[in-house]
Amino acid sequence: MDNPQAAPGFDADGTGRTNLFKYVAGLNPLDPTSRFALRIEDVAGQPNQRKLIFSPIVAGRTYTPVVRTDLACGTWSALTPTAQSKTAGERSVTDLDAIGARKFYRIEIAKP
Repeated sequence: MDNPQAAPGFDADGTGRTNLFKYVAGLNPLDPTSRFALRIEDVAGQPNQRKLIFSPIVAGRTYTPVVRTDLACGTWSALTPTAQSKTAGERSVTDLDAIGARKFYRIEIAKP
């Protein structure tokens, strides 16, 4: 018997994210505390840089930080230039050119 709560477009735990997103992000679709987190921090001594820190990191996934200057419209572009590091289940990507126009960031997750 098929379970409609297991459908890719269904939100089994009521968090506002679909089962498909949770699968690609490596989250538990039945646990509302299982979530993908992104935080943005200043870089000490580097006023023109911002660090994007996100988790969880799951094997077999591709994570692409993207940016745009207008949240309502425009095209998301790959974030460049960057410096990257990975530690204890999270990844850090530093925007080396975070000056000028306001920037909005997101992480695109793909499971090839």
